[in-house]
Amino acid sequence: MDNTKIHRITGKSEYKVSSDSPNATQEFHLKERHSDMPPRYVGDAEETIPAALRFYVGDDKINYFDVMVNNDLVIGRKKASDDRQVDIDLTQYKAQELGVSRHHAIIQAHRDRIAIKDFNSSNGTFINDYVLKPMFSYRLQDGDIVQLGKLKLTVEFLPDPE
Repeated sequence: MDNTKIHRITGKSEYKVSSDSPNATQEFHLKERHSDMPPRYVGDAEETIPAALRFYVGDDKINYFDVMVNNDLVIGRKKASDDRQVDIDLTQYKAQELGVSRHHAIIQAHRDRIAIKDFNSSNGTFINDYVLKPMFSYRLQDGDIVQLGKLKLTVEFLPDPE
């Protein structure tokens, strides 16, 4: 029996990953349990983008990491220590076991807003329990809970890095 799965990265490209591969993302079928993300309007946004983002891992405020805001930050897990295609590596937070894809999502900073876009990941990306449509940008706000597969991250906007 063929254990190959097709994962779409964009509408035009595909790659195959064996489900027995040690780097394959475990699929949880989480998308059926969430409703679509409602639109966020300009008035809901911050007036300026933050200098850095703090991500609290899980439901507590004990484990966190800070990331300086750049134009584009790819979130996922690195295959090897020299994998430069991931800017925010979640491997140490059991990302593979929690269903985070290698290139799961991207955070984008544009003029007056921070947005997140799901890269058509296996287990989806969520903001405050709303599922994001793959390959569409959604505005992030201070205090949002971003879920990548089953990994929850609470986002805090930092005006000045510490």
